[in-house]
Amino acid sequence: MEVRCDQCQARYRVDDARVGPKGLAMRCGKCGNTFRLAQDGTVTKPAGTKASSIPTPGTATPLATPQSPPRKPVAAATLAPPAVAAQPPPLSVPAPATPAATRVPLAASPSSVTATPAPTPVPRSEAAVPSAPPREARVVRPPATSAPASKVQRPPRSMQLEGAPSGGPPRTLVVGVAIALVGLAVMFVVFGFWRQHRPPPPAAVEALNRAKAVADKDSLAALAEAESQATAAIEAAPRGYPAAYAELAMIDVAWADALDDEAYFSTERAERAGRAGDDRTRLDADGKASAFQDQAKGRLRPAFEAAVAGNRLDPKSPDAALALADYYRAARSRTNMNLELKRAANLGADPASIAFVQGADLLGQEDGFPQAVEKLEAAVKGAPDSARLRFRLSMAYVKAQRTSDAQNALQETLRLSPAHERAKLALEALAGRAETRDGKKR
Repeated sequence: MEVRCDQCQARYRVDDARVGPKGLAMRCGKCGNTFRLAQDGTVTKPAGTKASSIPTPGTATPLATPQSPPRKPVAAATLAPPAVAAQPPPLSVPAPATPAATRVPLAASPSSVTATPAPTPVPRSEAAVPSAPPREARVVRPPATSAPASKVQRPPRSMQLEGAPSGGPPRTLVVGVAIALVGLAVMFVVFGFWRQHRPPPPAAVEALNRAKAVADKDSLAALAEAESQATAAIEAAPRGYPAAYAELAMIDVAWADALDDEAYFSTERAERAGRAGDDRTRLDADGKASAFQDQAKGRLRPAFEAAVAGNRLDPKSPDAALALADYYRAARSRTNMNLELKRAANLGADPASIAFVQGADLLGQEDGFPQAVEKLEAAVKGAPDSARLRFRLSMAYVKAQRTSDAQNALQETLRLSPAHERAKLALEALAGRAETRDGKKR
């Protein structure tokens, strides 16, 4: 229900259920008037209330406020006399402002309620308070030397706790890892050097020496046996034997040269048969010459593979460089041959072997036989027991038309290698030429 104060006419809203049979004691929150609300909505003064006891508006009258007990005086003997010059004068503290009205609950009945008046709207003209003119906000900028906010400044190592995690791995760990890596690198270098320069097994060395001795015989059968011995030397050194690969390559090149010589002598036989009118012999000789040439080309491929394998195992091997030079000589690649010969000379290859390769190359040229004779003679001086060098020198003598020197070189070749087929064919060819010259003279 709606209730009005009988003194200031302030309106209040009270729930009907709170009003009992004896009514409801209320106090106006605006003027402090005390009255009782009956169930029918009438407002009456409570019994025993005098007009003089009604407080005026703007004052606060507490109801049933207990009086505080009086303070006991402090004995003068317990207090020390204050020092006038040592203590400053006491500061005056302003008393707290007394509120316009103090709400005190009624102790008349347990059902008493203190009513609060509805707020009275204040006119805009009265509420308006002149304000100070707006000022520009002062922008506080960080100094230019200050660190960016994204970076976290860590305290120095001396200020960190012992158990606190650091920003990176310990210095000792980094140094240890670096030392370990350097040690591994040194081990790999030493292992590679040892692998390239370690001595081959004794069985491989013996097989290689036998291959060289047999290859110097320079016959087709001797070259076949030398190839098998060089292959055995390679197999006896499973980790790699560069010298054995180089020797195998030079044996294959020597075999190709021998087959070319056979083709040359077969061609001469065919020419003689053609001049004699023996067509059957001529055709047979021409067929053999073609077969020998094909076989010679087939021997160059494995020679190149063996030379490359030896050079890959040890790029600083003079034998491998010399084998590559001999292959390029047989393959008619003079530019590559000269490059490999220069590399072999820088690596310390045998001068007699270098001279042999140069002389054999000059022998294949049209007008190179004078220089070929010089190079091959120097090679024979370096290796006098090589039937291959002796036979190649005899071919240079034949081309230079030094017949007596050629015969002597061929006989020396047969002394060193009695089974040398091409030396025998060369002697027969020289004898036939001599008979032809004698017949022409007669």
